[in-house]
Amino acid sequence: MLSVLNLSAPVGEIPEEVFSDASLDKLLSKKEISVMSHICAPNDILSRQEIFKLLEDKAFYDWLHGLYLNLKYLEKSKLLFENSAHGIERCALFIGYAKSYISAVESMKSSYKIPILRALNEDADLREEHRVRLFDGINKYKALWEKTVKCRIIFEPSGVYVKNPEDEETQVCERVYKICERLGYGSERENIRSGMKISPRLADALIGLRKDEFMRMKILREELLPLINPDILLLAEELEFYFSINRLRERAKSCGADICYPEISSAPGYRARDLYDISLLLKDGAKIVPNDIEMTEGERAFFIRGANGGGKTTFLRAAAVNLIMFLNGCPVYARNAEIYPFTRIFTHFPENEGFASGGRLENEVNRLSEVLKCADGKSFILLNETFSGADEKKGTELSIKLMTEISRKKAFALFVTHFHGVSESDFPSLTTVVSGNENIRTFKIVKQLCGRSSYALDILKKYGMDREGLEKRRGGGDEGACAAFAPNGL
Repeated sequence: MLSVLNLSAPVGEIPEEVFSDASLDKLLSKKEISVMSHICAPNDILSRQEIFKLLEDKAFYDWLHGLYLNLKYLEKSKLLFENSAHGIERCALFIGYAKSYISAVESMKSSYKIPILRALNEDADLREEHRVRLFDGINKYKALWEKTVKCRIIFEPSGVYVKNPEDEETQVCERVYKICERLGYGSERENIRSGMKISPRLADALIGLRKDEFMRMKILREELLPLINPDILLLAEELEFYFSINRLRERAKSCGADICYPEISSAPGYRARDLYDISLLLKDGAKIVPNDIEMTEGERAFFIRGANGGGKTTFLRAAAVNLIMFLNGCPVYARNAEIYPFTRIFTHFPENEGFASGGRLENEVNRLSEVLKCADGKSFILLNETFSGADEKKGTELSIKLMTEISRKKAFALFVTHFHGVSESDFPSLTTVVSGNENIRTFKIVKQLCGRSSYALDILKKYGMDREGLEKRRGGGDEGACAAFAPNGL
């Protein structure tokens, strides 16, 4: 199937709730989210990046937009032809349908050599023989139409009209209008059509007058129709995706955000400098503060703690939004980045600030157990105030158990939490930065340099070990780890 989005099959899917948790459902349409729910293979990430880079060039933009407009016109012409009310409409509308297909195929050709566009040229070449035959055939068809129909056919939203042929002498109705104007009665010529609407019965009558000619047109039309392959119309929606994301990029640039196209990392990790949460574009006048992210195989899972309103959730959204963008070959809103091609993304954001009962907490554990069943070394998990309905002791215990299981699965994770006890775990933490005695929020997120986690990591590095190696020494299988999150484990 011809596509300007994918040369290879998608390698994973992003659940719908991930887009709503990241607030992307407020920036993108359902069509765009439908495209982005399918994670690209690495070669398609690079191909799409090339398209977005080229869109900054006016000549390329004009060509691609021209192709898009021709496809939309073909779509409209096809719809009109297929919904023609009678034979006269069908005869006339076929000309526009065929010509719009010829124009669309011709506009597919370009000199751009990137793989995903080379496929357009190759497809246009395959259609060339049919295009030439259709071009020649439609010229014969048009000549036959003009010879057969001695009147002008006018198409309007309200219907199809036949207009009298223009004579050198002024028509009687024209004389009446002029007399009315001179007498001061005014004229409604602009609102009155100098013709007659063609009804199906009138169309049949007109066809009956030139039955042989209309039959020849029908035979020729049936010969030419198979030469039109409208499957290229699928390209229109794919091109809409590029133009929509391009508009989002221009909007972000106007707000001062940096734009980059990340390198694909061969080793699992997520590194970015000055990463932006573009969902803040929804808020007029909002100040967008960029942050860095540094996640490697040695440090896959982080707790994020700090002052309320300090930017923890914004940081989480920035990580999610830009990871989704990268995995779809879209511009990433950062100064530079290098990201691993993850194949799964999971989010867990609470529906409300608090929980009405213990039942909600049990539901959370069930949801997370399902996530852990699917998680692996190519998964990225984003958790926002998970277990926030539990008390400090229980919440800390569940949070550390969850991160331990995520780490054992070799998945990557960012976990926003208000539980202070997690700082005593072996997992590294990120924290909000406040300024001055009045605790002014800077919305910067940095790695926490104090607490048990940093000392534990230093000891591991001293002896040439990492957290995964330590987990292997501790032992334990899948069933034991997952059991901690089963409902009866609460």
